[in-house]
Amino acid sequence: MELNYKVEGLQQAIDKLQRAGKKLSSLKAWFKIAGLLVLESVQDVIIKGGEPKWPGLKLATLIRRGAGAKPLRDTGLLMNSLEPKVKRSDGIWDQKKTSLSVGTNVPYARFHQFGEGWMKRPFMVLQKAYEEKITKALDEEVQRIMAT
Repeated sequence: MELNYKVEGLQQAIDKLQRAGKKLSSLKAWFKIAGLLVLESVQDVIIKGGEPKWPGLKLATLIRRGAGAKPLRDTGLLMNSLEPKVKRSDGIWDQKKTSLSVGTNVPYARFHQFGEGWMKRPFMVLQKAYEEKITKALDEEVQRIMAT
């Protein structure tokens, strides 16, 4: 006994998937959007004073810097280092065809992020709302690519 089943249009579907795969092999535009949203999330964390909230500054720090001092914001150095500049040579924004790395080159940043000898104040945080925006942007980019 033999059962034969013919699928109509299978080759066309395979061809369409192969073309889509080639188009999707570079999501450069989406990586740029995602990187901007990551930096926006990090800046928002710093402005809000942590997510969750960081401990307040020590009394000695407040005396030295003034009562209005805010963690990671006094000089603006860290915040300004998080500005997206696509053609940077300092490794803060490293975009490739299928990846993107964002960060900061401020020397003391890692001490705050990981609590190495300093008060731990993680600021490189991708908040849930921004994660959702990045996912939505990916969905929209894939739909745009597939429509062409």
